[in-house]
Amino acid sequence: MISDMKGLYLEGINKTYGNVRAVENISQEINSGEFFTLLGPSGCGKTTMIRIIAGLLEQTAGTILIDGKESTKAGAEKGVVFQADAVFPWKTVLKNVEFSLKVKGIAKKEREKIANKYIELVGLKGYENNLPKTLSGGMKKRVDVARTYASDPEVLLMDEPFGALDAQTKSKMQDELLEIWQKETKTVFFITHDLDEALFLSDRIAILSSTTPSYVKTIYNNPLARPRHGDQKLTDEFQKERREVWKLFHE
Repeated sequence: MISDMKGLYLEGINKTYGNVRAVENISQEINSGEFFTLLGPSGCGKTTMIRIIAGLLEQTAGTILIDGKESTKAGAEKGVVFQADAVFPWKTVLKNVEFSLKVKGIAKKEREKIANKYIELVGLKGYENNLPKTLSGGMKKRVDVARTYASDPEVLLMDEPFGALDAQTKSKMQDELLEIWQKETKTVFFITHDLDEALFLSDRIAILSSTTPSYVKTIYNNPLARPRHGDQKLTDEFQKERREVWKLFHE
């Protein structure tokens, strides 16, 4: 039964702006612990979808369930990492990561323990007392990821989180995200227009149409074995699967 389902469930999600239908009939079951990616061209409604799931935008129709419970508003069960940095510039790395824990009312000693765990996990040990102005773009994004994981959401929503980074930093962040996800498994709903990123990270990829309204054209089940590392992108197997996804993407 749906009420017993663990993970993220979307049924018939539609969004209309005035007379314009942005997305139509998006229905997916994302299993608990699955890395699921929505792949589509810019402007096809990906961010609209993630904002609806996050509770930041109301759908015109449809149902969203997380672990069998209806989820319509922003809440602790959902953690969001956007493309733009969301760090507080006046707070240190430690205070940034602690923020959601403090809001929950967790005692100072315990929240410092939790925050330090995730700061180390994202490779920022030694930077606990740094302000964001002293960090690179990639390091700020690590703070975002650490803070979101520290809040312990049921579902992690990621809206092209590495889109603003240079190619080398982006590749490194993809490696690090998978390493964290493999240690601290979360249900991930990830959106991107980068085919290589989608293939490298995901268990399944939903390929969106470029039409208006946008809809899911097909679902690609990724056969690449885990664990994965950046050098896999150079293998014949990765390139073979890339060609398959490219065909589906450009049909």
